[in-house]
Amino acid sequence: MIAAVMMVKNEDRWIGQAIRNIQHFADEILVIDNGSADGTADIARIMGAKVVTELDMRQTHRCIDPYLHGFKGWVFGVDGDELYDPVGLKRVKADIEAGYLSGAFQVETCFLHATEIKGKTARGYMGPPARTPSKLYNFAKLTAWPCDGRHILFQARTRQIVRCTPREACYQALGWDKSPFRVLHTRFLRRSSKEHGEGIGMRLHGEDLLGFGDAKDRGYVKGRNVRRYYRIGEQVTRDVSVFLRGE
Repeated sequence: MIAAVMMVKNEDRWIGQAIRNIQHFADEILVIDNGSADGTADIARIMGAKVVTELDMRQTHRCIDPYLHGFKGWVFGVDGDELYDPVGLKRVKADIEAGYLSGAFQVETCFLHATEIKGKTARGYMGPPARTPSKLYNFAKLTAWPCDGRHILFQARTRQIVRCTPREACYQALGWDKSPFRVLHTRFLRRSSKEHGEGIGMRLHGEDLLGFGDAKDRGYVKGRNVRRYYRIGEQVTRDVSVFLRGE
């Protein structure tokens, strides 16, 4: 079983496509809404997802409590601005069902952090070398999952203190062109009809919502987010038609 968990707030531009791309991969989709005002939650419901409201993102761990005890499947964390390759996910699911990934706890993917999408192509920074926040977890390998009232579900520092054995990186070494597990990440683009002007692309996951993090690490330039580990290397252009049409 694969359970997809999405944390969202004001994602009405991409949420429908994000869900569409994973519908055949996930057996169930849970959307945790942080108080959207742009219809994000309604779109998710129309797409068939279960939607719950949680205004305190530090309490999102409770939403996956059912998967912490005796659950032998996979939990798939997906952000509202992450468009997975729906064709490639079919191969990943087949590999999971065949047991090829049974030794892994966290499966790594490839990202294209898009700064521009025109027609069927996107331009942006490739991860790796830029950041690759993969969130596909084999809960059969889980020995502990922290919830201390500070960390947000699937936040990077949370993943670093998860206790598990073993941890393997899969698919990422194949590179963008050959990997079936890859993401078109729209984090630098308009994600909501409520975003205007300098607000576009400024969101930095839960650290903005909670006030965590060192301002020196944010790398602000007026009007855009240049957080350094999402903008490593040269910008590239890739065909992303498969991410935009869904399956």
